[in-house]
Amino acid sequence: MISKIHQILSLLLITLGLQACNPEPLPTSIVESDAVGRRVLPLPDPYSPLWAGPAVDETLQGSMEATRQLGWKIFAEVVEPISFVTRTNEGRMLRGQVPRFLTWFTAEDAQRWFRYALQQSRLSMIEAGQPLTDATIHDADLFLARELDTMPEPLQNRLKTWFEQHPEPTLQDWSGIGGTSRIYYSPDMIHAVLQNYAELGKCFEGLKRPSALEESSSCFTREWPRAAAIVKAAWWNGKSPLKTYPTDAASLQKLMQTPDGSWTQLAQEQAMPDSMFSVNVGSAQLFLPGLHIMTKDQKDWVWITAWWSADPDGDFGSDRPDFIKDLGPLFHRYKICAVTRFQDDAADWDELAQKYPDLVAALNAARNGNPGASWCSNPYLEFGAHNQRTNCIGCHQFAGTDARQENILQDAIQFPQHGSRRQRSTFVTDYVWSAALGGQSLHQLIYRNLNWRKTLPEK
Repeated sequence: MISKIHQILSLLLITLGLQACNPEPLPTSIVESDAVGRRVLPLPDPYSPLWAGPAVDETLQGSMEATRQLGWKIFAEVVEPISFVTRTNEGRMLRGQVPRFLTWFTAEDAQRWFRYALQQSRLSMIEAGQPLTDATIHDADLFLARELDTMPEPLQNRLKTWFEQHPEPTLQDWSGIGGTSRIYYSPDMIHAVLQNYAELGKCFEGLKRPSALEESSSCFTREWPRAAAIVKAAWWNGKSPLKTYPTDAASLQKLMQTPDGSWTQLAQEQAMPDSMFSVNVGSAQLFLPGLHIMTKDQKDWVWITAWWSADPDGDFGSDRPDFIKDLGPLFHRYKICAVTRFQDDAADWDELAQKYPDLVAALNAARNGNPGASWCSNPYLEFGAHNQRTNCIGCHQFAGTDARQENILQDAIQFPQHGSRRQRSTFVTDYVWSAALGGQSLHQLIYRNLNWRKTLPEK
């Protein structure tokens, strides 16, 4: 038992994460989250939906300016500092802050949360696949925050040691106490999936997945709430030189004209900058050069990706709103792209070009990779040939199917325009790859806890 707890709590377990569409060759790391961080950090702070219009809003989807304005607001909402107060072992009160998404659930958090929720539920209810009650969800949230108090004293002493080593914690210290993750889920997202665990748990026959190009029903009977949101983070080991990527029109034009090009051909090496958000985990400093953000503000989600730039005010940073300054200097140098649909109507770009000419020039250059398709790609999260041509939503439409992500990029016959074209009208896991893919997927989380009960059919 103790060895298992040590395995879960280890802050030294460095592992490579999964990314959208290819194996990751870069020196990025994650440090698994644990009960120590949860004891200090506030309860997962909800994402507040920022689009009050219809779930399929043609006005929004037809306007690049409106899409990008919403994208900047979502970026600010996700990384906004959340303040909290915590008490040390000696009773000293300390105030801290962390970006909102760092309060959200990781896969490790969700595993412990779900195990506790099942333990608090009637066996007959679980075996019948009945939804978790609201009271159970509330209690599981509180358990996660207090879990450390239930563990052996040597493990609790790790928190005391941390406070002794950090008498006046910085933003980077607080942000690293919970470890880091490749994927963070908003509380409404995790609650919606795990409350109705039987839907995803029963969705697949073993390792078999529906065909990528055949219509198949969704695993879920209802739309996820608009407060559902997901962040995918690229954590860069501070001991490695940073690679930066120009995204001006000339650079993107050259990149898109290379038949088998990838972001790597634009890479420029530099020392790690002070002007990038980072976290301190043990003796390691991990930087955040890029992050994907998905929010359910629209039926097909809103897709934002942000990357740190050595030239922050050009092209995709030229329309950065003034309210981004309120986030502090560590978030001033990120650029974003944003999409809400598969195809882009550039009819409104002429007006946008009057305000931000280098932004529209860069957008036009990026679209040359897939004429007519929307575009959104991140050099820190999209790797391999052709991945600079993608649009997020296109690749994710195949989530939950048997599509191999590398094939989406390479097989132009089955997946035209490198997967950017809409090819499905139903979406097995509602665009979420991590719902069904990999050992830390939400499906695997549910299956590991219930495959030996009558809840899930024998496969």
